[in-house]
Amino acid sequence: MNLLKKNILVLFITFLPLITLSQDEQGQQSFRYRVPEREVHSPHRATMYSAVLPGLGQAYNKKYWKIPVIYGLAGTFVYLIDYNNKQYIKYKNAYSDMNDGLISQFEVYTNTEILGKIKDSYRRDRDFNIILLSFTYVLNIIDATVDAHLYNYEINDDLSLRLEPTLMNTTYSQNTLGISCSFKF
Repeated sequence: MNLLKKNILVLFITFLPLITLSQDEQGQQSFRYRVPEREVHSPHRATMYSAVLPGLGQAYNKKYWKIPVIYGLAGTFVYLIDYNNKQYIKYKNAYSDMNDGLISQFEVYTNTEILGKIKDSYRRDRDFNIILLSFTYVLNIIDATVDAHLYNYEINDDLSLRLEPTLMNTTYSQNTLGISCSFKF
């Protein structure tokens, strides 16, 4: 097959789903092009965007105000991780120096047990902040997915809750007072 025939075949296969046969009023068949439907807001795309770059799914959903919140939380946790890690390394070195009998920069601490507790405290805080940063990342993805699912959801202004007193019959045919609750949405 020459190149021209291959190109025509590829174009035909590509545009075949867009061409439909229809009959007009006289019963004659004619070709009509089907216009592709409007693209639906994709939750999968929002999820992938947020997984690749936090906040990008929120931008896709046009919820721009959430982006600074995400990066503010992430920046705070990154700062706390860095601070606690530096303190952990400092106290870990002081703890090992004191165990080896070397003079430490923390001469006010005479007990290695105190330095060990401080070191463990900074390690625990660092690890907890890593968990919170991971939680923020996952929450960012979940938020983008839920927002994308609710993107085309129409919110009606006619939401109401109505409470009114009512009479109810019991099993022994006695009337009792009660409250009827009805939702309108």
